[in-house]
Amino acid sequence: MTVQQRQRRHLQEALVNTLGTESADTLMEYLPPVGWADVATKADLEHHAAATKKDLEHLADRFDKKLEATEHRIMAQVDEKLKTQFYWLVMIMIALLSLQGAVVTAIIKLT
Repeated sequence: MTVQQRQRRHLQEALVNTLGTESADTLMEYLPPVGWADVATKADLEHHAAATKKDLEHLADRFDKKLEATEHRIMAQVDEKLKTQFYWLVMIMIALLSLQGAVVTAIIKLT
C-alpha cells in the first residue's frame, strides 16, 4: 500500500496538533518521499555491491589478458628489430674488418 499525498498531509496535520509545527516538520522529514517499496534495503545494496564487484573483476581479467597480449606483441616486434639491427651490425663489422685487412695488406706491399 502506497501512501498518498492526502494521507501525508492528514498525518502532518495530526502531528502539528499533537507535537507542534517544528517537531511535526522534523518528523515528516524522516519519511521517504515515496512508498517504502521504493526505498533500497541493505540486501539490495549488498546485491548490487556483489554484482559490481563481479563486473569489476571481469573487467580486470579482460584488461590483464589484453595487456598480456599487447606485451607479447610488442616484445615480438622489439625482438625482430633487435635481430635486424644485430645482423646489420655484424655485416658492417665484417666489412670494416675486411677493409682494414685490405688497407694493412696494401701498406705492407707498399713498404
